[in-house]
Amino acid sequence: MASLCKRKVESVLIVRSAFGEIYELAWFKALRDLGIHAELFDTHSYIPRNLAGRLEQRYLIGPHIGKVNRMVVERIREMRPDVAHFYQGHHYTAETIAQVAKITFTSGLHCDDPFGRPDRREYRHLTKALPNYDGYHVFRQCNVDEAAAYGVKRVRVLTMYYIPWMHYPCLLSESEQRDFGSDVVFAGHMEPDLRIECLSRVARAGLNCRIFGGKAEWRSALPHDVYQTVQPIF
Repeated sequence: MASLCKRKVESVLIVRSAFGEIYELAWFKALRDLGIHAELFDTHSYIPRNLAGRLEQRYLIGPHIGKVNRMVVERIREMRPDVAHFYQGHHYTAETIAQVAKITFTSGLHCDDPFGRPDRREYRHLTKALPNYDGYHVFRQCNVDEAAAYGVKRVRVLTMYYIPWMHYPCLLSESEQRDFGSDVVFAGHMEPDLRIECLSRVARAGLNCRIFGGKAEWRSALPHDVYQTVQPIF
């Protein structure tokens, strides 16, 4: 595996394997603002948006999944970045990450908890590839030991952060205040963890709570009285 030691990082390839302007695109802008040469490999742009492509994205198998695995190795061989950074990395096999790690320092980040539900199909490439990463960032302290148990030698916590060009106060109109005004906002998808209990307590305490992210999955997870209280879910 490649080693950065203490040399200065001058170039980074960000491998986009999910969607989120607060992640790949924010890192891309921040690195360039710091004077570091950054490039973006957008996995999704190489997979068609037709039915076949959507099935490949869902099940992470098919000709275009194999294609992006070959393409990312070729791009890294051409660019020779100091760091190849994979966000989520669901599309990339253990063999691909091993090849990349022979070329450059290979890091990754996962913003969810792939260790809590490792049997999910979207994690099957990732969990097998984890031992081949040189370093990995997780969102939760509890995931540090879990990632290490998968064979990752360098694991650190990277919590959510403030992005000044995206996160700023805004004034709501009267109609927007009616639709979106709240005491508490939760923006995110459902997971069967502490968020269910926390949101239930907020709603039952009489606070005006708004949830943004996946109406159907929240309906199936929240207690009926809480679900009725927090309507509408956006």
